[in-house]
Amino acid sequence: MKKTIVREYKLPSSCIKGKQELTIAFLTDLHDQVTGEDGERIFHLLKEQEPDLVLVGGDVIVGKKGCDTSKAVAFLKRLSDNYPVFYASGNHEQRISEHPEIYGEIGKNYETALKELSLIRLRNQKVQLKKKGIPITVYGLEPEEQFYDKGFRKDGMVKELKKHFGTPDTDRLTILLAHNPRYKKEYLSWGASMTFSGHYHGGVMMLGKRRGAIAPDFRIFPGECGGMHQKNGCVVIVSAGLGEHTIPVRIHNPRELTIVRISALQNEKMPVK
Repeated sequence: MKKTIVREYKLPSSCIKGKQELTIAFLTDLHDQVTGEDGERIFHLLKEQEPDLVLVGGDVIVGKKGCDTSKAVAFLKRLSDNYPVFYASGNHEQRISEHPEIYGEIGKNYETALKELSLIRLRNQKVQLKKKGIPITVYGLEPEEQFYDKGFRKDGMVKELKKHFGTPDTDRLTILLAHNPRYKKEYLSWGASMTFSGHYHGGVMMLGKRRGAIAPDFRIFPGECGGMHQKNGCVVIVSAGLGEHTIPVRIHNPRELTIVRISALQNEKMPVK
């Protein structure tokens, strides 16, 4: 079993008062690594961290012809039976749903199975809730497929966000699940309190806290393979993920369960809106 760590961030927010604290767990890029010791390790770590919310950032499955999604569904059932779960797509979920000419009924059947679970599925949708009295909005982005294309960055990500969600809710803790970290500047510009991304699997080999060796779009030494990125009171947190595929190698780059603990604003700390 590959090494798995808990990477923890502590952030202040004006939406939280007094001594209250909100704990968020972020799971992404499991790629079917959800059974046996791999799955048990994840649940053990979650039990230790006691999250109030669990966010799933996509690529729970490996989207390929004839893929079996039953392991993912079983994992998500157990997860949502124990925690409030909010699940947005990665490129693997998106492609099996958008291309039945390639994947047949797999995508449709997967989404049907998820509807039987107690999780909240977010496909260009948002949900408002309160946890511990804290007003929260969670957005789940499923952008046009061009935003996963290899090569040059595509224009229009902020427009894409506004098309689906308008502008972020005010006076609430706003959380965007956006799988591809390449557009972190656009996420920060759009202005959710915090955005969670994955997709890059830590870039095979991590070079410091943010930079990896190579991204899935074949860029060398990309600077958004991990860590936290901040601007104007907004943050993007990129997880190295809990699985891998295609290049199943990790060097100085353990699998990662991301934990964010959010507390009341302190004067000396940079706030999250």
